[in-house]
Amino acid sequence: MTIKSTFILTSIHTVIKILSGIVMNKIIAVYLGPSGLAMLGQFQNFASVASSISNGSIQTGLLAQTARHNTDEQRKVVWANGLILSFVFTLLTSLFIFIFASWLSKYVFFTAGYINLLYIFSCSLIFYTLNLFIISIVNGLGNIKLYTVINILISIFTLILVSLLTILFQFEGAILGIILTQSVIFFISYLIVYKYYKNSFFMFNLSMLDKSIIKTLLSYGLTSFSSGLIVSVMYMIVRAIIVSETSLEDAGLWEAAIKIGLYFNMLFTLPISIYYLPKFAVSKSSAEILQFVKQAILFFTPLMLVCIVIFAFTKDFFISIFFTDNFLSISSFILIIIIAEIFRVNSAIIGNLLNSKQYFTLLIKAELIGYLTLVFGFTVMYKDLYSGAILYLFSALIYFAYHLISFKRVLSGMKNDVEIIKRLNEKSGYDL
Repeated sequence: MTIKSTFILTSIHTVIKILSGIVMNKIIAVYLGPSGLAMLGQFQNFASVASSISNGSIQTGLLAQTARHNTDEQRKVVWANGLILSFVFTLLTSLFIFIFASWLSKYVFFTAGYINLLYIFSCSLIFYTLNLFIISIVNGLGNIKLYTVINILISIFTLILVSLLTILFQFEGAILGIILTQSVIFFISYLIVYKYYKNSFFMFNLSMLDKSIIKTLLSYGLTSFSSGLIVSVMYMIVRAIIVSETSLEDAGLWEAAIKIGLYFNMLFTLPISIYYLPKFAVSKSSAEILQFVKQAILFFTPLMLVCIVIFAFTKDFFISIFFTDNFLSISSFILIIIIAEIFRVNSAIIGNLLNSKQYFTLLIKAELIGYLTLVFGFTVMYKDLYSGAILYLFSALIYFAYHLISFKRVLSGMKNDVEIIKRLNEKSGYDL
């Protein structure tokens, strides 16, 4: 499947996901307002951290290792080891959330009044884990159509449950809808996958345990977890700074602007990860990798620029559609957020390469440098939401610059490896 066909197919999923998000956020904006949107963002960041811990953040490793191995026997061993890791991490994370639910409620929601929601979340965490497990394997197998169908179903069920429960039960309903979606969609995903692959994803016996595979998956997991933890925690800190310096209302306006940026980012990073991550995983020459990176940048950058131009003339209309007229004040800085996403999308291209080649230290450093720049900027120079948008753009530039430096280092290293192998071949007379 080519990048164009992948982009078209995943764009269908992305558009549905974005439209679902727009409708859902519209309902949340109407019933909960900016402050409710800010608190919902707090929970989503917390849920992201919890789900990353619960599955060991091994989804990228599952994807890459599934794409790299050619036989069903090798893949089943990878899946079996991934499954046992997922269950162990989920059990530990669920117990932690359940035991410390009162303390976590005060940290996440600024009150202990939502402790029951965290109890429910801890019990449903296994479904978050198993959904990611299934989706990662399907993506690694290159079954883009099935991957798209499952993700479309997730978007639709999230829209239905969150919207309905928000209307009926306000804020608690919105949180409950997000939690229950994962439980419902797992059973649907499992039935769909069973039709194509039977129960092969979930086969396990003790003879399949492999320390080297566990080590490899955990090395991927450490990077994914570190990245997810850094992003989620930094956003929570930024949101807390805005609340402290101005108001919870402004934090909700900031959340709305970031969500629009996320929709823009998702439209491009999703096909990038689906198409290029497996290709980077099996690419062995620097020339081939350079070709892939150039192809991605030349294909996606013009599309992003066209989207920005169109959005510049219609931003007030889209803000009103996405949320309500109460959010129109973000019009003054939303374009800055969108421009920052161009640099983040291009960083994602290089980031997928680094991830596939297991340059985990470089990835973690990129996240730390980029998001610490953002938090430091907010701590020292934040005055209002416009200044916050400038700081967001600056951090995106730093983030992209570090990815470029890392990309040059990786290419240089691969070229040096090729030269060493050539010299060894010449000396030994054998083709290594």
